[in-house]
Amino acid sequence: MPTLHAKLPASATDRWSACPGSVHMDAPVRERSVYADEGTAAHALAESVMSDDDAGPIAGYLSLAIFVGPKGETRIVNEAVQPHSAGQAGDEAKFVIDHEMIEHVSVFVDFCETASITHGDGSKVTGTLLEKYVKLAGVHKSLGGTLDFAEMYANGDAILADLKYGRGVVVDVEDNLQQKVYALGLALQRPKSIKRVISYIVQPRAYHVDGPIRRAVYDADYLRGEFADWLRQRALDTEQPDALVFAGSHCRWCDAASICPVKFEQVQKAAAEEFGAVTTAMVPTEKAEVDFPAALSQAYEILPQVEAWCKNVRATALTFLSDGRDIPGYKLAAGRGTRTWNITPEELTPILRQGKLLKADCFTEKIKTPAQIEKLLAQQKGMSPKLIKMLLGDLIESTPGGPKVVPADDPAEDFRSDAAADFAT
Repeated sequence: MPTLHAKLPASATDRWSACPGSVHMDAPVRERSVYADEGTAAHALAESVMSDDDAGPIAGYLSLAIFVGPKGETRIVNEAVQPHSAGQAGDEAKFVIDHEMIEHVSVFVDFCETASITHGDGSKVTGTLLEKYVKLAGVHKSLGGTLDFAEMYANGDAILADLKYGRGVVVDVEDNLQQKVYALGLALQRPKSIKRVISYIVQPRAYHVDGPIRRAVYDADYLRGEFADWLRQRALDTEQPDALVFAGSHCRWCDAASICPVKFEQVQKAAAEEFGAVTTAMVPTEKAEVDFPAALSQAYEILPQVEAWCKNVRATALTFLSDGRDIPGYKLAAGRGTRTWNITPEELTPILRQGKLLKADCFTEKIKTPAQIEKLLAQQKGMSPKLIKMLLGDLIESTPGGPKVVPADDPAEDFRSDAAADFAT
């Protein structure tokens, strides 16, 4: 898959368009993320299945290994390996293709392979792009991005689909700047034939009220006109030597967030104002009249930004010290290690007997989770969801999860209402 990177990448449009000065900051290279590597591996699997006519069904990739290089390069080999473990810079990340990856990547593959039936209105497919790097030089020389999948039809429609393999951050498709840049790149490729672009987010591992596949529709004239003009101006803003720096939610994925003075000032101010207000409200005095619930709401709203900034600072400090650079007042120390056996259970058993220990005292047997067993049964011929439920239904006990704080418009039921109902019964 492509490893080209634009100076103003589509995937970071929400950051550099809101903070043009971030492009010039001497950002440290953050430690590789297992989640980013896993997403790259999932994309490599999808690309391999859809690009190789001789590859066969995706199930045939089970237990193969995907290696992800430091620059996003990938290779799939028939070799049993251990799952990814953090290594030195330059090491390849290793993933074994398991049932879970196949199940979720299949959602994306199935969508793409049936796109012409679902969206082409029976019209001819006039072009297909798979993991294609697209330049937007007609808008600005530094703009570009890699399309996961796109298809054009004779009826004037074009679709693009972006696989989001993460489960921690739910991605919305409406007014998604990354998707709009991709849509513009697609519309510019065929300015005379593409009339509208239908943009899809496929995120099979994260819950969204609209389901794992979500779409937004853009008029191609709007993309090539109004949006292109807006994007061009934002790109030109980044070229200014005194380009301004702004802090906000876009800082979450910025490599320079940990050393950005504007972000540091924002966090300091937020901590002093919002969390200070919460503390004051918790211990009210005659002079302090603070609305505690409102102050707590405001503090909770900025919490993700503060937590992300703290995470960035820790990761950057570790990278600096690991590279041999100094940070005043801090040093690098060994973390807590682990101890493991370096022999097999069969070799260990007779040794334990010498200490008069029984095998039952030293070994444990653990059954797989209900979800894992259900997946295994689903792969057996003739096992329908109804049969699986009949077989396992009475054997599974569901325990509700503990409370968590979510926005008021979250589709989940109010935990306190549920708890009160349970107590009443």
